[in-house]
Amino acid sequence: MPPTMAPTAEESIAAIKDSLPPNSDYLTYLTIIEYHLCPEILPALHDILQDKDLTANIGWDLIHLLLPLLPDSRSCLEDVARLGNPREVVLKVTECLRKPELEEDHFATLLSVLSILLPRIKTKFPSRFLSTSLVTILSTYSESPTDTRTVDVISFIKTISGKKRPQLPPRKSSINIPTIFGESAPDPEGHSEPPSDEEARIQSRLLQSFITHVIEEYILSFTSEDDMPGLAWSMRFHEKAYPNELNPNKETYQKKFGRNEALQTREETVGQIVALSRDLGLMPKDLLDYMLAPDVLIHHSGEDEVPPPSSPVDIPLSKTGCLYLLAAVVIATFLFDSPAPDLISISFREFVVLTRHNIGRNEIGGMNGIGTEPEAIVDALLAIGRYSFHNDHFTDLKDLDDDEFTVELQKYSLLSSNSPSPSLRLNSHLLTTSLLQAHPSDMVRLSFIRDTLEHCPIENLKESAVWWLRDELMRARQNKDQGVTTVFNTPVAVEVLVPFLYPDLRKTAAGDGDEAWNNFVCNFPFYNTALNFFYFLLCSPLMDFAAICSKHNIKENYFEPLKTMATRFAEAKRDFPKPDMGEVGMQEIQIVETSLQLVEDKLASLNVN
Repeated sequence: MPPTMAPTAEESIAAIKDSLPPNSDYLTYLTIIEYHLCPEILPALHDILQDKDLTANIGWDLIHLLLPLLPDSRSCLEDVARLGNPREVVLKVTECLRKPELEEDHFATLLSVLSILLPRIKTKFPSRFLSTSLVTILSTYSESPTDTRTVDVISFIKTISGKKRPQLPPRKSSINIPTIFGESAPDPEGHSEPPSDEEARIQSRLLQSFITHVIEEYILSFTSEDDMPGLAWSMRFHEKAYPNELNPNKETYQKKFGRNEALQTREETVGQIVALSRDLGLMPKDLLDYMLAPDVLIHHSGEDEVPPPSSPVDIPLSKTGCLYLLAAVVIATFLFDSPAPDLISISFREFVVLTRHNIGRNEIGGMNGIGTEPEAIVDALLAIGRYSFHNDHFTDLKDLDDDEFTVELQKYSLLSSNSPSPSLRLNSHLLTTSLLQAHPSDMVRLSFIRDTLEHCPIENLKESAVWWLRDELMRARQNKDQGVTTVFNTPVAVEVLVPFLYPDLRKTAAGDGDEAWNNFVCNFPFYNTALNFFYFLLCSPLMDFAAICSKHNIKENYFEPLKTMATRFAEAKRDFPKPDMGEVGMQEIQIVETSLQLVEDKLASLNVN
């Protein structure tokens, strides 16, 4: 039996015209359309779908058939959106949105169809359809929050909310929000009674919630290449606020954004989200207030799907999204001098709450997990913190309990050590230093330095503590000239820290070679920092450090044993270079030897025994 020949386009067009109801029932007609469907018959199908009764009865079942024929089928899909039963078609569209690995143009077109359908539904509770649609869109978007999809989502929200602004160049949405050449059909099941004011507030809150989750997903999707956490807000703040501290031989982050089209697209897209969030009523104070409020656990009765909200308070915002929105407003105001009449001041206590919500949470291991948070979240938090301190120096910092202050400071200092991003480590260190120096109590500052030197197992934080102490001594000298006396004007500050700065190394130096070597490798950076500080104190008029050395036997207990270890390991490296001797090489040992020699010469000149 010869194979059946596929019908020609002319035959298919004739078939769908000749079998129009009442020549066939609706179900049979759908089967005929499906059999003959091809790009060539779409213009004819578009004309057929202008029949409101026909499209109201079959439109819902055409969505999945027309979608694979995009972009040729766009006009037919718009016909279905205008004239099909909106409640049935919405369900079919959301079903199509749930398909895995949805193509970009399919996603954009389905949003376009929804933007026509949702306003057509006339019911006392339109939020139920809006809620289901937004949840589905967000789920699909989150699987691949690309630049293109994000702009598509922005266009969709602008359309259904009536908040239309011009698009920022160069990104364009893949959505063509349609110019409708015919009127949309009324909702056949519609209610004439308008929704209540409470229902309007629910819809508004749904859109606000949705946009906070969109920006969360979008920014968290950024890859951090070339040390680019999020939008590098904290580093770009630092560059503008402290230009004299920049390395002239290193390209600034602001210049990177100026030459990199992908980064510009990210920033422009986030700018559109921020503008839309404000149009939707999310002001900076609203964002801050929501982040400061305790988390509210919303209970459901065990259904598989979350029921539609019955009140605006049932609709949570994304606190991470709120953080991004607030940081974006703050930094844009500072970087580009953009007006922000509703910008708010953030107190230190408020910043502490933001920190607790985002850094060292129990879900990631508490304090032990600090540094593993998403880099974009850390960047946004540091940008807000550094900007707020720059603005008013956190004048309420003194109101925190001393222990509470210390715990929070430990978080920022741990970030400065543990973050994999060099720029975030720098900004964390600078924020820690600023907060520590701003505390009015010299004893709190000394206690924090001591606690770091005594208990912190992280060597680079102990190095930071040495620099904090050095800065305190320098500032104390300046303050003394102005008649202000603190503990750092006295030898007490250094004397209480001697056991942690210059511990007794005699037993270590005389012990097992491998053990001594491991100690040297682990502590090499701190040893070198402490030696440089040793030399600084010997040369400084701040205090009689030579007398402190003699009093605490620092030369005998610390200096000589360290010198013995360095000489011993240098000889071992020269005579028996083994790959298993650790990462500290000959160059590092020579650095310590040079520092030791400087200190030794100075001790000799001061006759310190």
